[in-house]
Amino acid sequence: MSVPTPIELRAMLLTVIAGASEPPVARWEALVGPVEILSLAYHPRSNWRVAVSGTQDDRRWIDAAIELVRVEHPYVTGKGSPGR
Repeated sequence: MSVPTPIELRAMLLTVIAGASEPPVARWEALVGPVEILSLAYHPRSNWRVAVSGTQDDRRWIDAAIELVRVEHPYVTGKGSPGR
């Protein structure tokens, strides 16, 4: 299993959410922020987080997708990411 970049991980999140919900992916793109890489020294179980916005219902959808994706991809890499 390869370690995704933040951009790849965000795309996975959007695919999961859009595939399980009615609103179009463009709506979710506006609500799911960029994936931030965290230091493994302080976050050994998962080194990423995502800023989310929207209604409480929107956040439930996004949080559920984050939980599903985090099980398979607890880590992201900065290698190959733009600006890294």
